[in-house]
Amino acid sequence: KNNYVNRQSPWLPDFLKRISLFLLNNDKAETLDLADIEIFGFLLENYKSLKGNEPELELQSLLKNISDTGLLIGQNEQRYIFSNRGFLEYFAAEQLISTGNGSTIHENYTDATWFESVILYFELNLDRSAFNRFVEMEHPVLVPYYRILSELLKLGIIASNCEQTYAEDIYA
Repeated sequence: KNNYVNRQSPWLPDFLKRISLFLLNNDKAETLDLADIEIFGFLLENYKSLKGNEPELELQSLLKNISDTGLLIGQNEQRYIFSNRGFLEYFAAEQLISTGNGSTIHENYTDATWFESVILYFELNLDRSAFNRFVEMEHPVLVPYYRILSELLKLGIIASNCEQTYAEDIYA
């Protein structure tokens, strides 16, 4: 279903990324409640800006179509939730990466509701230097230990079984 949705509506992943980050930023859990004026306005504005030349659907029809993919579950015509919180966290992390908004990670990394999105941000980003900068900014007391650990890994004094190990993985 995902490939069909991407071919029919190539803007849909970006729409889900924006929704997810919006919900996480505004403590809305994983619920899209169309009765919430703030959520409704955000959905409508972003849908119109992304859909391009496609014919416009009513927002409820759009959300029902998304729920057909299994990403959202319709509780009723006004209320949808992500079928798994992991989808929300994944799309939010993807949005942070695509917008280059790492400052949001620095602002929220100690908030438990952001935990998985922070981890996914660093995993998906594939930029080890982003993690290094994060450690240096947020945990400067750990930097000397982190560097020693990195050197030990390079020298092979600490080794993993068959997989390459990064200091970031051991630190985490």
